[in-house]
Amino acid sequence: EHVLGVCLDAARRIDAPGSRHVNLYPSTLLTMSPDRIDALLGSWSRRHPVVVELSEQQLVGDPIELLPNLERLRSHGVQISLDDVGFGRTSLETLIIVEPNIVKIDAAYIQGVHADESRRRWLARLVQAARSLGATLVAEGVEQRAEVDVIEALSIEWCQGFYFAEPQLVS
Repeated sequence: EHVLGVCLDAARRIDAPGSRHVNLYPSTLLTMSPDRIDALLGSWSRRHPVVVELSEQQLVGDPIELLPNLERLRSHGVQISLDDVGFGRTSLETLIIVEPNIVKIDAAYIQGVHADESRRRWLARLVQAARSLGATLVAEGVEQRAEVDVIEALSIEWCQGFYFAEPQLVS
C-alpha cells in the first residue's frame, strides 16, 4: 500500500500526457480497506487517468474476492488492467470476472509469433476472447518488425517492447 502511494505521488509529478499505470499485487488489493483506497485515490487529479495493473501471474484463489475493491477503484475512475495474460495460470474465469479495461498479452505469446503458425492461432484465440469482453489489447515484449506485422493484422491496439524503445527513467 505504501508503494502504491509513492507511485501515485510520483505519477502526479510527471508532466506528460496520458494515463498513469501502476502495478499492484492482487494480494495487496485483497487486504486494502475501502478507506485506504479512498485515502490514496480521493485527491487524485482526474487530469491523468490511473490504470491499476494486476499481474495474472499472481492471481491466486477465487478472483471474485477481488470484486469489492475493484469496484472501489473504479468508483475513483481507475481502469483495471490484467498484465501478463497468457502466462502460466491465466484462466477464462479471471478474464470474465475481473472484466478488465485492458488486457496486456504476455511476451511469451508475442515473441516469435511471426515464424510459428500455431502461435499465431493461439494469439488470435486469446485476442478474440479478450475482445469479446470489450477490453483494449496491448502486446508486450515486441522486439521485431515482423511481430508488429502480425499484431497489426490481428488489430491489437497497442504494443510495447524494445522494438520501440528501452524503458526510460522518470526524473
